[in-house]
Amino acid sequence: MSPYISVVVPTMRVGGLDILVNGLEQQTYKDFELILADELFDYRPDIFREHHPLLDWVHVAPKPNPFPVSSFCKVANTALANARGQVVLFLVDYTYCPPTLVETHAKFHSEHQTGRHGLMSPHQYLQLRPSWFPRAYGQDGIDQYVDDVRIGRWDSQMWALRYPLEGGWSLNELDPIYKNADPKLSGAPGPIDPTFFHAKNESVPMEALREINGWDEDYDGGHPYQDCDIAERLSQQAGIGWTLDPTNIAYIVNPRPYFPFPRRLRTPADNHAIWATKRAAGYPRVTKGAWSSS
Repeated sequence: MSPYISVVVPTMRVGGLDILVNGLEQQTYKDFELILADELFDYRPDIFREHHPLLDWVHVAPKPNPFPVSSFCKVANTALANARGQVVLFLVDYTYCPPTLVETHAKFHSEHQTGRHGLMSPHQYLQLRPSWFPRAYGQDGIDQYVDDVRIGRWDSQMWALRYPLEGGWSLNELDPIYKNADPKLSGAPGPIDPTFFHAKNESVPMEALREINGWDEDYDGGHPYQDCDIAERLSQQAGIGWTLDPTNIAYIVNPRPYFPFPRRLRTPADNHAIWATKRAAGYPRVTKGAWSSS
């Protein structure tokens, strides 16, 4: 029998799977699956079997694999195309989910089966200290990161960074720079504008995502505006009305200071131009999406 919720997670970073799986294994609500779309699949094809997580999981690679080019939409679409749930919960790697997080999303959708509804909840960044890294990468260090992955420098840290007892991460230690980056943390419960969508702790019916063909891969190669695009299409084309629950917080152990951005072929201004053009045209049908034939 298919699960009610599909938790979809795209990734291209080593480590962090221990954080994600540990939180999901402790959920009070159990009728869900984890779909991990992994650009590093070739370097850790049996990683879930090796660590015996007590989850219903699918571990899959995007094909063709775009690693290391910025391709969030393609990877996220790979996860969607492999998901079986009635509801999709978007998360990212390095996310710790408190025990009732999935239950809160499930309860919302079970109580809102009339009409089209999506639940937004906030994310908050925790600090990851530089306790142990073979190398800390700058934001332009993607070439070195790729080389290190390919020569096996990260082989023993594909599941977890193996934090020492001191200086790892803690729910009590918020990231000093990014701790309040998500404005939903201070938002009022109730209706919320689609532009607050970040795909880091939001859920929506699968049928709505199918109607809009998932993420628009025209944005791949650059960043950002992918989230603005899909949230507005869900609202305008699939009729989703969004509700905020500011108490249902997901905690992301922030790897930003140490891992590079994916290789970007376009500037943020270029991606903004794509978004502005599509928005002005009323968001034409996505031809390169999760359920495309090509």
